[in-house]
Amino acid sequence: IGLRREVTVVAPRNNTAKKQIRRTAVTLTMNPMRTVIALLLQFPQLHQHLSVTVLHDIHDAPGADLLHELCAHLHDHHGINTGRILASFQEHPQAAMLNQLAAWEHQHFKDDGELDMARIQNTFNDNVRRVVNAVDSASLGDDALSLEQRISQGVATPEEIAEFKRRLRERR
Repeated sequence: IGLRREVTVVAPRNNTAKKQIRRTAVTLTMNPMRTVIALLLQFPQLHQHLSVTVLHDIHDAPGADLLHELCAHLHDHHGINTGRILASFQEHPQAAMLNQLAAWEHQHFKDDGELDMARIQNTFNDNVRRVVNAVDSASLGDDALSLEQRISQGVATPEEIAEFKRRLRERR
């Protein structure tokens, strides 16, 4: 989650305007590609589970360029941690997004508060599969999956979601 500055003008009792700066959280909409990248940033060892074939299969997906750059960096720098990854990408055009994804709270904990690495691995694999399926369905054509299926699988674009909501309103 990043921060956005909002400037609000408040008129005190003596009618002189005074600026106040309020910081508000910027929400980040997660999708399968962002989830994959976020988990790679937080758990760099997961890159070992991405095959070259999978990376090739998703080269057309939105965010694939960033994923490829990140995986190449992780391959070249074994044992790197999140802080060093972010430092390496601080001049990257997507640095702000990477910082937000690195701060994403994944909620993969066991009852005792320990990280549940098996669940993290499953979430990672599921989201990689969702990205691959989205690319496959896109290559088959727009009608390969219904809009409702794409939304339920988490692979719909914001524009598709808006179109789906518009259609729902029209039905009512």
